[in-house]
Amino acid sequence: MTQHLIAPLLSLLLLVMSGCAANDIKMNALSEGQQRQAEQLNNQERSLKTQSEQLAALSQQQSEMVQAVGDLAAQLRMTNMQLGALSFNSQPLAPSVASLPSPAETPAKKPRKEVKPEVDNNKDSAKLVIGRVEWVWLDALNKKLKARVDTGATLSSIHATKIERFERDGKNWVRFTMQVNAEGEQGTNVKEQEFEAPLARNAKIRQASAEEIDARPVVRLRMRLGHLEEDVDFTLTNRAEMNYPILLGRRFLQDIAVVDVSLKFTQSLEAKAKP
Repeated sequence: MTQHLIAPLLSLLLLVMSGCAANDIKMNALSEGQQRQAEQLNNQERSLKTQSEQLAALSQQQSEMVQAVGDLAAQLRMTNMQLGALSFNSQPLAPSVASLPSPAETPAKKPRKEVKPEVDNNKDSAKLVIGRVEWVWLDALNKKLKARVDTGATLSSIHATKIERFERDGKNWVRFTMQVNAEGEQGTNVKEQEFEAPLARNAKIRQASAEEIDARPVVRLRMRLGHLEEDVDFTLTNRAEMNYPILLGRRFLQDIAVVDVSLKFTQSLEAKAKP
C-alpha cells in the first residue's frame, strides 16, 4: 500500500516542480522586459534633455541677435544725427566782428566778370586750367596772394587772426588781422594789417581732428584769378601753420575751372579786369 501512495506523490511533486520552474522562467522574462523599458525611458530622458539644451542655446542666440540689431539701429540713428549736424550753412550769430576796407553794407554778390583773354585755339576757352597753387588778387587788400587749390575742401578760406565780431549801424561786421609778407606768403618779415568787412554769414565747419563744430565768420571779397573776376565767400581761419594764406575750395572752382595738380602758377595777373 505504501508503494501505491509513493507513485502519486512523486507525480504531484514533479508537477509542482515543473510549475515552479515555469514561474521562474516567466519572472525572468518579465524582469528583462522591465529592464529594456527602463533603458528606453532613460534614453528618451537623455534625448529630451539634449533637445532642451539645444532650444536654450537657440533662444540665447536669438536674444543676442535682437540685441545686436538694436545696437546697430542706435548707431544708425547717431550717424544720421551727426550727418545732420554737418550742414555748412547756419543762421547768423549774434552781432559780431570782422574787417577789410569794404562798403558800409554787405555788397550783393556780383556776377562773374571775365576779361577777354588772348585768343589761343590750342586751349579750352570754356574753363580755366589752373594748377595746385595760383596767384590771386584781392581788391580789399590791394595785394596779390598765393592760393592753394583744394578740390577736397567745400569752402574757400583766408588766413586771419584776432577775429572780432561787432555791430555797425545795425549790421553784423567782423574785424581781423592778416600777417602776410611781400611775397604773399606766411613767414618771416611779415607785417600785420587790420581789416574790417561786413559779415556775410556764418559757416559750420567740422574738423577731422576735433569733435566740436566750429562756427566761422564768412566775408565776401572781390577776387581775381587770371582773367576771371568775381565776389568770393571766404571763411576766416588761422592758417599760420599752412604754406599759403588762401585756400580755394570746390564751391568757387565748380563749373569754371579744371585743376591740373602737376602745374603751378598757370594764370597771369598782369591784365587787370575793367570795372
